[in-house]
Amino acid sequence: MQKRGQVTVFIILGIALLMFALALIYLNSYLATQEVKLNEENELQNILFEDSIKEYVHSCILSTTEAAILANSYSGGYFILPEKSTENLFDNVPYYSLNDKDLIPSNQTIANEIAKYVDAMLNYCMDNFTSFQNQGYKISEEKPQSKATLTSKKIIIRTNYPLTFSKGSSTTQLFNFIISTPAPDFHQNIIMARKIIENQDKEVICLTCFSNLAFENDMVVNIFSNENDTSIFEIENKNYLINNENVRLRFATK
Repeated sequence: MQKRGQVTVFIILGIALLMFALALIYLNSYLATQEVKLNEENELQNILFEDSIKEYVHSCILSTTEAAILANSYSGGYFILPEKSTENLFDNVPYYSLNDKDLIPSNQTIANEIAKYVDAMLNYCMDNFTSFQNQGYKISEEKPQSKATLTSKKIIIRTNYPLTFSKGSSTTQLFNFIISTPAPDFHQNIIMARKIIENQDKEVICLTCFSNLAFENDMVVNIFSNENDTSIFEIENKNYLINNENVRLRFATK
């Protein structure tokens, strides 16, 4: 009876140890599963947060680019007026032709000026990432550096904008952003300006040389005379609006 009792005790201990081992295995498996789920949730949150940041920055670059087209067009395609520009006007403009010298900017020059505007004005749209700071994120940023390309159909902006967002142990870093916006009418305004300059004969402006092109593209070309034999041109495309304003390309000839 004593041996049988001892065997029973050993069996009970064995079962207990087995149950403990199984419970330990289950607990480890459960904890590992929970850790995987937590990591997956954190990864998903990081992806969603990164996407929201990208969308926010993209929207700001896009709206700033559109503002650049509107503002720069009013200054002949320039963010900062070149040396050869009118003086003493309420709104000075660059000379596209001066003393029979063609000064009209190239597509790349106009694109570069748009990029300058974006870099200088982007922060006004970003608003110091206030909405993200209110969510507890710490943000560090460097100055944006943009490059622009102007084609007959669109403007492409590539902006290097190093950003770091951190909250707790989570850190997100972003660097490069690319946006494009349709701009065939903007390019058509530039084509019209070149047509005007090409068909000038010293002091004579050939109105019929560009009137057909203006009519076909629903454009209005206004010409204002100024002192010192300077003419101010304003090309307005009736179908091209940004922020409910018609885009007007302005420049001078002399």
